[in-house]
Amino acid sequence: MILDIGDKCVWCYEDTSFGSGRFVDRIIVSTYPEAVSWMLDEDKDLYELVEGHGCTECYGDING
Repeated sequence: MILDIGDKCVWCYEDTSFGSGRFVDRIIVSTYPEAVSWMLDEDKDLYELVEGHGCTECYGDING
């Protein structure tokens, strides 16, 4: 099962929608539940993937 979190950042769960200040440079992301820190451990077993967006702050930290 895939968890689609829409306009939230998959890594920090901050809003990346238009008007949030994170919209312009956001990227589309699909990642494994183990890569996110905001999800409860017992919920990570329920999903194969987490889909949403990535904010530039998190993407820079991961790839920096």
